[in-house]
Amino acid sequence: MKHILVCNNCGGENPFYRLTCKKCNSFLRARIPNIDLFQTIAGIFESPVKTFDSIIQADHKNFVIWLTLIMSIKFMLVSFQVKNALFNKGYSEILLFTNVVTFIIIFSAIVTVAALVITLLNNALGLKTRFKDNYSLYIYSFIPQMLAAVILFPVEFALYREYWFTFNPSPLIIKPTVTYLLSIIEGIMLVWSLILFIFATYSQSRSKIYSIITGLIMSIGYLLAVLYAPFF
Repeated sequence: MKHILVCNNCGGENPFYRLTCKKCNSFLRARIPNIDLFQTIAGIFESPVKTFDSIIQADHKNFVIWLTLIMSIKFMLVSFQVKNALFNKGYSEILLFTNVVTFIIIFSAIVTVAALVITLLNNALGLKTRFKDNYSLYIYSFIPQMLAAVILFPVEFALYREYWFTFNPSPLIIKPTVTYLLSIIEGIMLVWSLILFIFATYSQSRSKIYSIITGLIMSIGYLLAVLYAPFF
């Protein structure tokens, strides 16, 4: 399991994120100053591994904070909806909007712990990676979910108002055909984000088995968090 850059000058092996060789200080690759958001979004759908490679090598992990905030809200909405739909919790829309800060903290903590564990595990296996790279990779893995939040949420709220989340009455009663269609799209976006966990890990390790195992574990952890994240 090794994803490295080999110096053309001295032949030294360097971590993939390095710009210059740690032995002779020769340049290893072209410099990537910043992450281009729209190019990255397109690349995640077209060529995710190549795009994740660029995120690793970018000097500045820009947009990460804003993407974390957007995904925290999406995470809260999904958790709220799932609990009302599956467990008939009866949460109200008032309770939903009082939990924004709580869910920002919870989601940020989940991604932070996941990125830290992967970083420590990679290093223990001899693969030198950085926490900030792993955190950025997993945040950008949620791009499909964020697009669902930005594009679909206004449509869902316009059609159902608070009933899309409270299930009182169920959206299946209000507009069954449209509800099934929106749910399928939401499901596809969720599954694609979970698959991107695997691609994100693969961009660091270049090990298919390792990436699939860690990606599946992270996916299960995220789904459990959706089910059991607290509302106050």
